[in-house]
Amino acid sequence: MYKMFSRLFFLTVFIAFIAVHDLTSSSLTHSTSGVPASPEFSIKHGFFNSPFLLGISSSNGDVRIFYTRNGSNPSLNNGNLYTGPFLIDKTSVIRAVCIANNNSVSKTTTRTYIFPDDIVHQPNDPDGYPSEWAPFTSINGVAPGDYEMDPDMMADPQFELSVKEALEDIPVISLVTDRGYLFSKNVDQFSGGIYIYTGVSQGLGYGWERPVSFEYFSAKDTGSFQIDCGIQIQGGEGRRPEKSPKHSFRLIFKNEYGPSKLRYPLFGDDGVSIFNTIILRAGFGNTWIHWSHSERSMAQYLRDRWTKDIHGAMGHYSSHGNYVHLFLNGLYWGLYNPSERIDSDFAESYLFGEEADFDVIKDYSEAVDGEITAWNTLIGMANAGLVQNDAYQLIQGNNPDGTPNPELEAMVDLVSLSDYIILNFYGGNWDWDHHNWVAIRNRVTPGRGFQFFCWDAEHMTESLNSNILSENNDKCPSRVFQQLRQNEDFLRLFADRVQRMCFNNGPLTPHSAAEQWSLRAGQIEKAVIAESARWGDYRRDVHQYQAVGPFDLYTKVDHWLPQMHYMINTYFPGRTDVFISQLRKAKLFPSIDAPAFKLNGNSLFQSKVKPGDIITLSTGSGNIWYTTDGSDPAVYKPVAGISPTSVMYLSPIIISESIHVKART
Repeated sequence: MYKMFSRLFFLTVFIAFIAVHDLTSSSLTHSTSGVPASPEFSIKHGFFNSPFLLGISSSNGDVRIFYTRNGSNPSLNNGNLYTGPFLIDKTSVIRAVCIANNNSVSKTTTRTYIFPDDIVHQPNDPDGYPSEWAPFTSINGVAPGDYEMDPDMMADPQFELSVKEALEDIPVISLVTDRGYLFSKNVDQFSGGIYIYTGVSQGLGYGWERPVSFEYFSAKDTGSFQIDCGIQIQGGEGRRPEKSPKHSFRLIFKNEYGPSKLRYPLFGDDGVSIFNTIILRAGFGNTWIHWSHSERSMAQYLRDRWTKDIHGAMGHYSSHGNYVHLFLNGLYWGLYNPSERIDSDFAESYLFGEEADFDVIKDYSEAVDGEITAWNTLIGMANAGLVQNDAYQLIQGNNPDGTPNPELEAMVDLVSLSDYIILNFYGGNWDWDHHNWVAIRNRVTPGRGFQFFCWDAEHMTESLNSNILSENNDKCPSRVFQQLRQNEDFLRLFADRVQRMCFNNGPLTPHSAAEQWSLRAGQIEKAVIAESARWGDYRRDVHQYQAVGPFDLYTKVDHWLPQMHYMINTYFPGRTDVFISQLRKAKLFPSIDAPAFKLNGNSLFQSKVKPGDIITLSTGSGNIWYTTDGSDPAVYKPVAGISPTSVMYLSPIIISESIHVKART
């Protein structure tokens, strides 16, 4: 072990002397010579509380307009001939095309009009929809169709009002397509319903893709668009109808449907604004539709999103996301989490390189993009042992003395791996890493080697005392870590990263971790009321899979808020200390405390200061050595000792210029 020095404390000191995006279908499509332009609607999509007359027009003079109200694509043989404005007095999806005299057809315009007054009484037998869905896969039977908003809840006028408010509190994604593309029981890869044949274990329906209209808008009019794209069912175990009635989707942008990319800042200024694909996460683990009561009782709809947010706060790229209410053909389908898919397109956007340059490895050591060769090489090097310095330097693309060798390729980014492991260990992510992980490396310019990304982290932060430090799966990130931990140089790096993340207001300190949880919880605090009305009764009233009760009617007040209070008042305040104790017991973190920094008598983490400010250092025992040039106060080769550039702390440091302070005890 690293016998002489504590964790490293970092400090850099510096002297301190309604855009609104509204994309419409017409701006996302184009007219081809001889083909009429898409029709225009007199009223844009949105929320409505009173009836209105909808007009449809065309910029081309001599055309006929056909429209539908059932989600199907209109044509000469399908839909109604438009003869004048018509009444919209309930939630409606309207699709229209212009047809010229030569029978050429325009692109379709689609608009969704939501009336909360009828959504709150959404029935269980909507016209044209099946009463049964997909056959169960691991038990006998067929999944019953479930469409209604719970009538018991809606019997309370105050609750009904709260649902209406919840529906308008966050943005909407409305997906509109032919009902058969979702629910047809034809066993046909081109017309079968993807909600019926969900592709369990890559079986029937896996990879089936259907055309769909994708609208995004909000009651607060913060931006909107419509685009045509493809849709698939997304996920693993959540595809099984006995385990989840609420499936995730993947939206794919291709020329065969419309534009080849979505161009819209869906996740705000922090993310990119050009996408090949978007994942609509329904949530499976720790949600109100899960088959296990223990997971239903912990439902927060935050764990995966929080994990990715914290990973970003640790200084790494992570999948951006937000929350929406999803509607399928005008039927409310619940709370969803749109997220960036981590693939080669994601890598091109954030990691610098061309899409074709990246190897993307995930889940079961499979290359979803690029090649598996480099990952297999990394695993082979790890399994061969990394205790010796030569092997440790080689895996970084270095000479034995630690200097970079341009003839060698770096195989793994040690900082990325360390932070990724720290986060998953902290959260006690037991559903990892035998799957649910992603690693990416630029094959052409390897840089620092494979970097790591959080995915499907729905089982994070479940237990205050969870301990998964012994996780060690071959061909997975945990194997690389467990082999690296045998090396003293890596242990120092890992411990320094723990110090950075778990102390001094780092992302995994109690306040910071709880603050991020509270931030995301605030975004859906009202929205979960609508989710409760849609799915909170499922295991009580619809399907009691494996009879794992009790079977409650899940609500925000009775279930979501108590769990939220537990997380903020018990889990986060206690988890960091428990985690540090676990690391120390496992000899992954030293027992010596790092120096504490104060600025003019107050705790200091990283700050702007002014000339004359005073920094003081303190520790429980031992001497403090520090540097002001950003270098490590200690040296480790050829023998451990004090760096010649370090100074023993004897008196306060008076600031006169910008400095980068590092200290050890």
